Amino acid sequence: MVNSPELSDSESERQDYKRAKSFFIDAVVDPLHEFGAAFMASRENPLDDLRLIQDPALVAAVPLDRRPPATMFVTIGATASFKDLITEVLSPQFLEVLAERKIMSLIVQCGPDLKYFEEIRPQKGFDSHWIDITGFDYTNDMKGEMVKCTPSDGRDGGEERSMGIIVSHAGAGTILDAMKVNSRLIVVPNATLMDNHQVQLAKAMDKEGYLVHGHLGRVHEAVKRIDKHLPPNWPPQPPPDSIYYSLEDVCQEVLQNSHSVHRTKKEEEEYKSQLY
Repeated sequence: MVNSPELSDSESERQDYKRAKSFFIDAVVDPLHEFGAAFMASRENPLDDLRLIQDPALVAAVPLDRRPPATMFVTIGATASFKDLITEVLSPQFLEVLAERKIMSLIVQCGPDLKYFEEIRPQKGFDSHWIDITGFDYTNDMKGEMVKCTPSDGRDGGEERSMGIIVSHAGAGTILDAMKVNSRLIVVPNATLMDNHQVQLAKAMDKEGYLVHGHLGRVHEAVKRIDKHLPPNWPPQPPPDSIYYSLEDVCQEVLQNSHSVHRTKKEEEEYKSQLY
């Protein structure tokens, strides 16, 4: 008899997790599964294991009525107006898509458009699909807002929540900040801004699978698409033979290649302000 080769610790761990994942899905989808009843009886919430709630494939298998609610954070940047995006995320169609996914908190960083946001924000209740909608102009703690879209089992003293979604303009700095937290990212370029770097960056990073490129007028479709989105090679690291050291290097090259034209000092300041 040929002995099976010994598995490394990492390979063994992956196999253990794969078996646990299969068992978890069977138990949640079919509580009458051979081990399902015992599994469900042992947990007040089927997602009380932090490792489980961080896996979109597992979360997607859990019926909505058993999932903790989630948060969406929308950021348009500090200086440039982006009323089209604000209008869309407050539209009845968009809010319906959020409610269907149990995203019950919508936070909007409005920049110079805070007054406009307040004018069109639906009242909490039937008009908002019972979603709690809040907005502000800017904060120095953007990461703190983004973290609200990460999953939590409540053991840190906060509320239990599922993995949410960050919706961002396509400024390189904001994208990189968003990718450092454990959430999903939709990027919507602001077509009214100078040059075309936002569209190019969004397309390039969507192609690589790190985020979903959203299009004005159809951002709700991006929310549907991102349901089971899991960025590849996460956290992003370059392959061994890469000429880049980090994702920042890739972004910088895309931006530099897109903007070799000469700018006045005022134009350069405006361009830099669009990165965040």
